[in-house]
Amino acid sequence: MKNKEIQDLINFIKKSDLDDVSIETENYKIRVKKIKIQINLKKQ
Repeated sequence: MKNKEIQDLINFIKKSDLDDVSIETENYKIRVKKIKIQINLKKQ
C-alpha cells in the first residue's frame, strides 16, 4: 500500500462515522482507529 493510499484511507475515516477499519492482504495488514476524547470541565 502506497503512502498516498494510506493517507486517503485516513482522510476517509476522519470524514465518516467509522471508528475502526482493518484491511488485510497477503502483503500487508493495516488498522486505523479513531480515538474519541471527552473532557468534562466543572467550574467550582
